[in-house]
Amino acid sequence: MTARIILIRTLIIWMCVWPIVMAGLLLLRLVPVQLPLALQTFVLTVILAPMISLFIGPGVARMIRPKSDPS
Repeated sequence: MTARIILIRTLIIWMCVWPIVMAGLLLLRLVPVQLPLALQTFVLTVILAPMISLFIGPGVARMIRPKSDPS
């Protein structure tokens, strides 16, 4: 796999993950109590890391897999 393909795949995954992180940050603003930054980071990590690694990542990987790749 060439460096160009790796870069393109990385950018596609980033384009899928970034809106999810932004949505999480916006949802945390709706919490009536201002949470410290460390707690906000913890909450987002607990929610988003499993969601991205279990659902979003594999879905994007299937979407961008070359048609000739049988795996």
